[in-house]
Amino acid sequence: LKSRGLFMTGMEGFMDLSATAVDSVAVAAGVTSTSVSAAAAMFGTVAAVWMAVGPLPQIQAVRKCQTLAPVNLMQLSCGLLNAGSWLTFALLTDLSEAIPVNAANVVFTFCMFYIVYANVQGEETGTVLIHLAFPILMLFTMIVFGVDGGKHSKHAQLIGQITCGFNMLLYAIPLSDLGDIVRTRTRGRLTLFGVLASFSCSLCWAIVGVVNRAAPMVIPNAAGVALSALQLLITLVLPAPKDPMSEPLISPKKDVELNKVKKSTKKTK
Repeated sequence: LKSRGLFMTGMEGFMDLSATAVDSVAVAAGVTSTSVSAAAAMFGTVAAVWMAVGPLPQIQAVRKCQTLAPVNLMQLSCGLLNAGSWLTFALLTDLSEAIPVNAANVVFTFCMFYIVYANVQGEETGTVLIHLAFPILMLFTMIVFGVDGGKHSKHAQLIGQITCGFNMLLYAIPLSDLGDIVRTRTRGRLTLFGVLASFSCSLCWAIVGVVNRAAPMVIPNAAGVALSALQLLITLVLPAPKDPMSEPLISPKKDVELNKVKKSTKKTK
């Protein structure tokens, strides 16, 4: 209880400091903090859709090489969990503003899962289905649990807290490749398109949360800003990994050596 009290005190101090900063920017721009919040919510909605389709470069790479190597399926699973849980929470609490964008994100993520499934073969199709089945089962459990409790119940509030956790996980999941990034000294499967979407989305909704002093909105998105900033730094500093599809199956040097062997074999005959 003591640690929880310290956390809440620190959180209130952080929101006070952030709110002061937002108010200063608003005054300097000649607008109100409410206008800043409304603009941030509008751009945040666009950024949320952008973030949902952020894995598209990875999906395109899957279509090109017909393997799961370029795509982070955990990111797709977390994206579906995040959008689906926010949609469930919005329906249970009559949060109408959050329904359209999250419904669209659920559809986009299902479409990306289908594209990946249609472009791989063998055991990889089973891997795709497992990563799709887990969020579906989780969301089904949340819906049944929430409906059983009724709207605006403690069940709905618990789902809201779980949703915040999924939100933070979504921002952190691209760093699951951190081991490969350190080992190869490349950006791995991180793309500038996806990282900018994540940074923009978390920043906009963090501002909305600060202005409205909504801790459940501030906590995951403030964490998202920090995590996305780290991913952005990695993306800008480290080079992209080599495209295995662009490399010849036989190097030029090996090809010359192979031709010499063929010529010498013909002379012997």
